[in-house]
Amino acid sequence: MNVRPFLATVVLSLLAACASAPLPQLQRSEHLPGVEAGAIRTDALPDTLGNDGPRPVIRRGSNTPINQAAASAPPPSLASSGQATFNFEGDSLHAVVKAILGDMLGQSYNIAPGVQGTVTINTQKPVGSAGALALLEQVLAQNNARMVYSDGRYNIVPADQALVNSGPPRTGPASMARGFESRVVPLRYVSAAEMEKILKPYAKQGSIVSVDGARNIITVAGTRAELENYLRTIQVFDVDWMASMSVGVYPLQSGRASDVVQDLERVFGEASKTPVSGMFRFMPLDSSNAVMVITSQPKYLDDIQQWIDRIEGGSGDGRLFSYELKYIKARDLADRLAEVFGGGNGGGGDDAPSLMPGVGTTEIRNGGIDDKSGTSSAAVNSGLGDGGTLPANRSGNGKVTLKVDGSDVGVSAVEDTNSLLVRANASQWKSIREVIDRIDVMPMQVHIEAQVVSVALKGALQYGVSWFFDNAVGEAELPFPTNRNSWGSYGGGVSNVPNVGNLLSWTFLGNNAAAIVSALDNVTDVRTLSAPSVFTQNNREASLNVGQRIPISSVSLNPGNGNDNTYSSVQYLDTGIILKVRPRVTRDGLVFLDIVQ
Repeated sequence: MNVRPFLATVVLSLLAACASAPLPQLQRSEHLPGVEAGAIRTDALPDTLGNDGPRPVIRRGSNTPINQAAASAPPPSLASSGQATFNFEGDSLHAVVKAILGDMLGQSYNIAPGVQGTVTINTQKPVGSAGALALLEQVLAQNNARMVYSDGRYNIVPADQALVNSGPPRTGPASMARGFESRVVPLRYVSAAEMEKILKPYAKQGSIVSVDGARNIITVAGTRAELENYLRTIQVFDVDWMASMSVGVYPLQSGRASDVVQDLERVFGEASKTPVSGMFRFMPLDSSNAVMVITSQPKYLDDIQQWIDRIEGGSGDGRLFSYELKYIKARDLADRLAEVFGGGNGGGGDDAPSLMPGVGTTEIRNGGIDDKSGTSSAAVNSGLGDGGTLPANRSGNGKVTLKVDGSDVGVSAVEDTNSLLVRANASQWKSIREVIDRIDVMPMQVHIEAQVVSVALKGALQYGVSWFFDNAVGEAELPFPTNRNSWGSYGGGVSNVPNVGNLLSWTFLGNNAAAIVSALDNVTDVRTLSAPSVFTQNNREASLNVGQRIPISSVSLNPGNGNDNTYSSVQYLDTGIILKVRPRVTRDGLVFLDIVQ
């Protein structure tokens, strides 16, 4: 009875980069534009390149720099009805104070020496007590005097003595004021110094008593009507300035942040004399090489992005750029850039063009698999010999010179940090960077599992496993043994691979190779010898070896001349089932395997 090992290989899973990384979404997309050497233009590439570089961070504000509710509220008004009318024609200030405070309101009062003046008042409608006090405060202000309430009476004093006689500052609404008082106002959002600038045009001289930046408070003083105006103005402008402003942080790909900000200030700064001068605030962030833009108009953030791109791309000065790669080797990428943009390198590597990872094609030749480009539809050729090898992937020489926009650009690969050093201007670097973003992508991983079984060649298998599956002549236990298609219930179907010589090989269109083994077990004795598995990257070689290394004495040497010592050379040969696989994953998620056994 002959026993022959039978090899079954099945792709179990497709993963991304490593076991902990999320699975990529593999789906058919629109046609990917081709990349031709020397034909890259920054304005011709689509925006959806999968660029994982730094992107602008934009926060759009509410565009409400003031308190709209407070600004649109009607001013407070006094009672329109009252019981007294006033008609003074050139009367003394003392007589007016007596008529309002003493006769009408019945309040005690004191007039300081030096307070003099004449008054002319004529009210057409009767006024109440609150209106009469407001009218008196207005008359006193016109005569450089103030009314201060203290110790149960009203004191009429000169204006320059009102603050020291008004007592300590108070809080609360202005409607509670009785004559000239001061109010301390805590600010929520705007700084006290900035509020002083805003309030000064609306306040009388000396009305802003103090500004405390440490506590962020401002103290104002005045009559009831004046305090109402000051407090209302503060309420209008004390808003969340950051919430109303729109802020954008724009990382630069090539230009320097300080240089770009200077150019932006010339165009949009306060000295530019343009309609939008002063609408922007630009800040260079040198540590991250980015530009911060602050504006009150959210739409301007979209427009300023275009100007930053123009200014950054318009610089003709060359500089050194460093870019740390994530996935692809720096030496390999340097060669790929030379193939895309043209130019030369320092030697090493072949002249065959290369495609990005995951879309390259391979061709199997006698004794191995060679990397090729172009379009090869044959997955397996004839002449696949036993013991073949897969050659190592080509690596670059680390230093190339590119032709970008008609000028030479030097590129050097730093293997220690897996980085590229590029000497180029802003426009050239942007073209190179877009190609890098296409190529430096997360590689796929393929989990390959093989199963080596021992099959007894007896009965229906006396002519071999290959003949059995090709002709589907089996024992009664196998259902409908009419042709190869009948084995669809055993794992998706079995088909032989033509022109493979003595190699036993099948392509299982399902992923259940155990079903095929079960089919053989129905007609003969099957014993599993090994079930190895391995992870490998897309387009990288993986080896599975089920067997052992056997020492073979190849050379024996006896020098003679009375010397009985014999020198031998021993070589170790791998025996058993040796499987070398290189998977290729397409954009659609299909996996092709190039196999040498």
